[in-house]
Amino acid sequence: MGAVEITKKRSFVFNEDAYMPRPRIDAKIADSLAESNFVMLCAGAGFGKSTAVFGFLKPLSERVVWLILTSYDNLRVRFWETFSFAVELRLGKEFGDRLRELNFPVSEDMYDVLNDILEEVKALWEDRFFLVIDNMSDITNSEVILLLSRITKILGRNVIIITRVPAQYQLNGSCTVIDEDDLRFTNAEVLSFFYGMAINSDVISEIYAQSNGWALALSMFRIAFSNVNGNNYHAMSLTRSNLRHFFENEVFNTLGTPIQKKLVVLSLAEGLPISFARSFLGAENFLYITSFIRYNSETNTLELQDMFRAFLRAKLDVLDENDKRVLYLEAAQYCKENGLLTDSFRYFAKLRDFGALSDIILNYPLMLPYDLAEFFLKTLEEIPTVESDLLDDLAAQVQKTIIPRLYMEMRRLDEAERKCYASINEYKNIEVFFSSVVIFSNYNTLGFINMFTATATHEYKFHEYFKLAFEYRKKYKGELQRALGSYKTSSIGSYVCPVGVGARADAYEILIEASRQAVKYITQTVYGLYSGYDCLVGCEYHFYRKEMERAKALARAAIIQGGEYAQYEIEARAVFYLIRVALLEGDAHETSALITQLKELGENKNFFNRQACCGMLLSWVHVHMREQGQVVFWIRKQTGESGLGFRMERLERLIKAKLALREGRNLDAISISNGNTAQKPEGDYLLFSIESAILRSVAYYRLGCLEDASGELSRAIRVAEPYGFMMPFIESGADMSSLFKTINETELSCVSEEFRNGVKTFSSIYGKKYKFVCNALNETQDEDKLKLSTREHEILTDIYHGLSRAEIATNRYISINTVKTALQMIYSKLGAKNNVVAVRIAQERGLL
Repeated sequence: MGAVEITKKRSFVFNEDAYMPRPRIDAKIADSLAESNFVMLCAGAGFGKSTAVFGFLKPLSERVVWLILTSYDNLRVRFWETFSFAVELRLGKEFGDRLRELNFPVSEDMYDVLNDILEEVKALWEDRFFLVIDNMSDITNSEVILLLSRITKILGRNVIIITRVPAQYQLNGSCTVIDEDDLRFTNAEVLSFFYGMAINSDVISEIYAQSNGWALALSMFRIAFSNVNGNNYHAMSLTRSNLRHFFENEVFNTLGTPIQKKLVVLSLAEGLPISFARSFLGAENFLYITSFIRYNSETNTLELQDMFRAFLRAKLDVLDENDKRVLYLEAAQYCKENGLLTDSFRYFAKLRDFGALSDIILNYPLMLPYDLAEFFLKTLEEIPTVESDLLDDLAAQVQKTIIPRLYMEMRRLDEAERKCYASINEYKNIEVFFSSVVIFSNYNTLGFINMFTATATHEYKFHEYFKLAFEYRKKYKGELQRALGSYKTSSIGSYVCPVGVGARADAYEILIEASRQAVKYITQTVYGLYSGYDCLVGCEYHFYRKEMERAKALARAAIIQGGEYAQYEIEARAVFYLIRVALLEGDAHETSALITQLKELGENKNFFNRQACCGMLLSWVHVHMREQGQVVFWIRKQTGESGLGFRMERLERLIKAKLALREGRNLDAISISNGNTAQKPEGDYLLFSIESAILRSVAYYRLGCLEDASGELSRAIRVAEPYGFMMPFIESGADMSSLFKTINETELSCVSEEFRNGVKTFSSIYGKKYKFVCNALNETQDEDKLKLSTREHEILTDIYHGLSRAEIATNRYISINTVKTALQMIYSKLGAKNNVVAVRIAQERGLL
């Protein structure tokens, strides 16, 4: 990302027909857009930032996406809902659906898809499409800021940012800032603003002096003068004395009691469409208060002015609970129907609709992002208690089933476990309609918790919990149907086998048997969840022992069984191990086919966690095959966590360390792989300990620290040998072979000669086969790079027929910039410098 660069302005003419005529501000915005990549309006509350932008864009309102942000949009899921919905409102359901299917971009592949979507938008609307990012100052999440930076880069000079504080964001490109001094009304603009009203010039001058050009104050002056029929003194007195008094007398008290109540209720809503507000208040009353609504109907979103909202919320005592419920129910249903699930969740929480809250949470897979789990938990905990048997029963059901799961997702495993046991003990002997739901759910949660904590405790008893859950599920089948929700896919940690450092030698055998028993129960209790997991556990175990035929057979079985119940993560992990087997066997064709299979799984729209899971696994493959440029963005970041959740951290850290090693950042590789994970609730994986020690030994070797290299290697071998885990050493290939030739093997005398010789021999063989596969795949990729896309071929054909760039744009219904971009790609692929050479080369290769 580049820092924001402030540039000079130059003239640029737009239609001055505006909502609130301000030609001076229109000219400033137009000049800024002509010169800079984007324009930023920066001022405090009430300076008319949004109104000024709306007035400027009104002639092009059908081409404006107005993205209204709040502090809630620091939640990635909520931001993506907001962005997708805003695009859909203005550009149609097709674009909204495509964005929702993409999910919040976290990889380069996803950014490519986003780029294509936005380029289509630009081509559709030519260069007159605008994105307004409103309330940017509410955004502090670095990932959301980065995404907005990418969007500004893609859209170029089509972005307007509205914020209350000076820009502190590392956004791409040059920016022109329009500040408070620019936004204040001049005396001439005030005259124009009050034109046609019975006010003499002296009074207008006094208004200007009192308001200091503040847009909100001027709006209230205007309404005051309208209501008192030209009584200048009264209007001035009302406005000067107390803005709150003005709201009371000139707005609120002029409305009937029913509308007053509706207006107060409406102040409790956030981010609802203008059409909703209009129907809720009634069209006539709605028009009367539009001066106090931040965004006009063209933006299709309601946001009351902060001061007016505060005034109305001070009136909450005029409402009873039913008044509020009317709004909350309509708002919740609207948000749910339009895919705004986090907003919907908030409104259902206000309604204490625990059934709806359960449905929303249970319709997410087990692996919730940390920030979303935290949001759900905080919202549930803020719900006030009410003395009502029915509500208390529903609240208890949610608290006893959902909250332990949310604690689990937030790493608060000990607390989650305590809550599960407390709920089970409380409801075992209580005969209420939901007791079986509570017990069933908590036994399932205890099973998942044990799968994560077994790494530290070395107690593999999760199958016992799933068995107990199964018994309740079988006994109370009809009652539990709705409470189960629609779990879509299993959620697995960094390694499939959660065996930790310090485990007994027979831990893997115990784990494999526990997994076999667990799958038998859980697939029946939660609609096939974890189907194929036992095969995958066996696959990982045999792979690391270099027992490849057995590993391949179990991987294929996992793919079949997982596919039967849409357990896509099981499939993806199995394919991942088959790729590693193919590399060991030097089979380039099989490796390529499996990588394609893994990419296709990553594009499956029904795979909820596809981008995170497949992005992670493919990144491991790309780093391993020295294709660092294809590693997903959120792993290439050298600092910070991706937010994928604690179950994926070790694999992410290992890939980052391998990437650092590939890029020659040896000290970084050592530091990253040394990350302290043992103290985390679920302990440290034995396999991670082996692989990270091997990685450090190679890094030390490259730094010339042979003693440290030897120490790390001997540590890894001592841990791995009892289990026969030879593959982590073999996959280091030529690095491991070189390391063994250099270090003093006497330090490895405690390791069996058979194991040492196996590592030396097979790592050398692996290095040669690996090199062959990489070369073969690179040749294939080079051939693929020469292939033209459909659009590129169409444009090249038009060039062959003698069409100019402008004529091609007209002929293909695309923008001239799209034509230029495609031509650059054609030149690059064909090695041409101009159209004539490109056509000649294309003819020689039979492309025309």
